[in-house]
Amino acid sequence: MVLGDPPSAAKSTTNPKGDPLNVAIYPLATPIIAGPGSMLAIILLTDNNRFTASEQALTLGVLAIVLSLMLLIFLLSDVISRIIGRGGTNVLRRIMGVILAALSVNLIVSALAQWLNLPPI
Repeated sequence: MVLGDPPSAAKSTTNPKGDPLNVAIYPLATPIIAGPGSMLAIILLTDNNRFTASEQALTLGVLAIVLSLMLLIFLLSDVISRIIGRGGTNVLRRIMGVILAALSVNLIVSALAQWLNLPPI
């Protein structure tokens, strides 16, 4: 992603729906939407012992707004893709790759610092 190499799924133009890599790519988006991190956040933010009913309703409202925006983006993905073009898609993929790499390095360095009893980073 960072180096800008196009994914192999995009290279096959003969039968994109029959490509096994295309089938394998789509389930990867599900953990981001409803994965363990997001489920844990909802469970923690709707704890009856720590938050009132109005705070929990606010959490539910924010969740509904975020899911609605994600649905809108998914439904308009073809239009957005046409607007930003292939170059914009490549730029976004590289930016997301850099962010993912930075988060990964931060996670590893923090874990090593904690394991070696170093001061927090």
